[in-house]
Amino acid sequence: METAALKKVLHYHIHKKLGSGFAGDLYEAWDSGLDRIVTVRIIRDELAKNEAFSSQLSTSAFSARELDHPNICRFYGVEESDGIMIAVMEYVPGEMLSKRIEQGPFDINQFLDFAVQISVGLKALHDTGMTHKYITSDNIIISDTGTPKFLDTSIAPTPEMIKQEYELIAANKLAYFAPEILDGHFATVYSDQYTLGVVFYECLTGKLPFKGVTRKELIEKIGNSRALDHENSEIKNGHIVLLINKMIAKVPSERFTDAEELITTLKEIIEFNRKGVTVTNIGPGEQLKSRVYLMTSLVILLVVAFWLLFASLSK
Repeated sequence: METAALKKVLHYHIHKKLGSGFAGDLYEAWDSGLDRIVTVRIIRDELAKNEAFSSQLSTSAFSARELDHPNICRFYGVEESDGIMIAVMEYVPGEMLSKRIEQGPFDINQFLDFAVQISVGLKALHDTGMTHKYITSDNIIISDTGTPKFLDTSIAPTPEMIKQEYELIAANKLAYFAPEILDGHFATVYSDQYTLGVVFYECLTGKLPFKGVTRKELIEKIGNSRALDHENSEIKNGHIVLLINKMIAKVPSERFTDAEELITTLKEIIEFNRKGVTVTNIGPGEQLKSRVYLMTSLVILLVVAFWLLFASLSK
């Protein structure tokens, strides 16, 4: 049965098409069983029959079903009917981030507000032990109230598909993947951070940081990526250039430790911008580490001082 001809799958009545992606078409639908509007992703036949993909999707859906966070679309579950596999998610009225970017780059304040909110969502996801696996500007929606939310959590190509240059993965989507993912490794909190860094760059410039005429050329550029140039970058805010450089570092260990450190750094940038402070010799996340080191040193000094005082009084 052709997707375009579907009017109903199980108790989901298809209303209108919202978009299309690697995994299949996305629809607004009415769930007559629970009397609510939902978003339904009808999985492509070849993916539904792919054991590695369907297993990844089902496992992730089970893990995500209890996750309720304002920056993540609820994942209700995966269902099958007559050979058709669907992923059912919360319906969020709004605009895809990719469409918002087409209207023009974000200004700094808009970007920082968006970046903090979506990073909080990433932290919530990672705190469950999950990874998103496929963060792009097509997998984030800006709700009508202005809240950014992740869509399609873990509805992503498997490592084998990426390594084998699976034909359903559009060439421009490869630009979001971290070098280690393009080498066939499983997604981690570090690769999620990388893909979000690419999205951040896209928000501020309207384009992706790496481009290539062919898949091979693009993959080579990502694998040989260098830091963004401070002087010639289209991103005029030096703090944010540092931030994105750290997020899209070629080596995972050179990225932020976790989403919490990313959030802390974003909030520091907001404070730096408010005060008009320019930081060029401390990379993102280092400000927090410097404070930790300072506090640790003070505690050690106090302990030593008390020990010396106690020793002198005991004589």
